[in-house]
Amino acid sequence: MEERCEYDLISELPQSVAEIILTKLPILEAVRTSVLSRRWRYRWSSLTDIVFDDRSVIKSRIDRTNDFITKLLFAHNGPVHKFSISTSHLKIGPEIDQWLLFVSRKDIRDLVIELRKGSWITMPSCVFSCSKLTRLELSYCQFDIPPNFSGFPFLKYLKLKYFYTDTDDLDNLISSSPCLE
Repeated sequence: MEERCEYDLISELPQSVAEIILTKLPILEAVRTSVLSRRWRYRWSSLTDIVFDDRSVIKSRIDRTNDFITKLLFAHNGPVHKFSISTSHLKIGPEIDQWLLFVSRKDIRDLVIELRKGSWITMPSCVFSCSKLTRLELSYCQFDIPPNFSGFPFLKYLKLKYFYTDTDDLDNLISSSPCLE
């Protein structure tokens, strides 16, 4: 008779190894690891990089993608250093403002919003309060810099593609980012 192994190897992995595994997975798959064991149930919720691309959304359920992102963000704990949305499988709606407000309060450093052609959004003013940003990529976005904007002192990389703003706001954005490379 075969003996049953009670030792759960995957639960015994060091936290650092588990984090490396989770960061290599699309976010949807990282969340799905919560079924592996009790110790893995919420490990995904402290990931510092949250990336939604075509690999990490349910293509056949575009209508549920927004709901998935909202639930994921509100279950997340800890800082979010990178937040990226670059998928054509997303319904543009008011939830995007909520997501950006959420990550603006989570120590965001790397923000990428690349929407599909024809899906314009207006960037909420909370994005301009993210003083620790080092990378900002926006496409199909419109923005008006709020009057209290104090700059992005650590911004090194800026990519604007298919965007709309007035010349003064663009000048203000560039001139108040002294570390731009």
